[in-house]
Amino acid sequence: SKASAYFCLAEYYQKIDNQKSEEYYVQANKLITDTHVTSIYGNQKFTRDTIKFFNNSNIETVSNISKDKGNGLIFIIGMPRSGTTLLESIISTANDCVAGGEKLFFSLECKHIIRDSKTFNIENNLFENLGKKYLDIIEIQRNKNKFYIDKLPDNYFYYKFIRTSLPGAKFLHIHRDPWDNAISIYKQNFQKDLFWASSFFGIALQYANYEHLMKLWKEEENDDIFDINYADLVSDTEECIKKVWNFCGLEGEYNESRRQKHFAQTASKHQVTKKIYSTSLKKLEFEEFKDGFLKDLELQRNFWENSK
Repeated sequence: SKASAYFCLAEYYQKIDNQKSEEYYVQANKLITDTHVTSIYGNQKFTRDTIKFFNNSNIETVSNISKDKGNGLIFIIGMPRSGTTLLESIISTANDCVAGGEKLFFSLECKHIIRDSKTFNIENNLFENLGKKYLDIIEIQRNKNKFYIDKLPDNYFYYKFIRTSLPGAKFLHIHRDPWDNAISIYKQNFQKDLFWASSFFGIALQYANYEHLMKLWKEEENDDIFDINYADLVSDTEECIKKVWNFCGLEGEYNESRRQKHFAQTASKHQVTKKIYSTSLKKLEFEEFKDGFLKDLELQRNFWENSK
């Protein structure tokens, strides 16, 4: 409760006294960090377990799923606060399209498969059943619309589960300058959801995990992942939207006024109702932490580069 109060004060002083605002953000996050009971390296281990699972499993033998299964599904993946909600609000203005928000389905279904795996043998019809269950769950909300958006950022962990069970799905990977992304995460009260988000070291650690996993997925040279730079999205919006429309096969034209009415139950729910702006680029905040963050990020990148 005290941390939440500090976050409120930090936000209040944002445009009045930036130094005081930053001090409250630091106090809030320190309170959260001091109460951690989960290892900050937990996601690093889970990332390694995910890689190990797919390196040792017989996933390549799965061939009984129609290549069209999942057509019209659009998964937006990336780090939290990287622009996933903005991208969802843009795509949702297409014709015959439903924004489904953040679905925890694959996280709930697949996390234990990776953590509990001992033999790495894929059960019969595992992926077929995953795809069917997901389509059944979203059926009412989708309401026979051609396109459906799932914007849970963490789905990058489960990319291979999704693409195997729903081969027709598309993935939009939005990425942002690491330091800008780190500041945006640090200023958000994630104490109940993302335990690593309360320190710049924790954010650097998680960012390196995410980068490494995405690099591995893209090395497979699949044509179902489209990279979007957040800076391009907010500074060259029209051209970026054209590319997204083309990649996803979306219909109709983008509508800015309709986008601003988009409803989102995420940390970005207020920003998304405003005009698209580029003031979130090259942030000049928390400068005393920047060099440390970039050094930690590079060290974690080197860890993954040298790990087997």
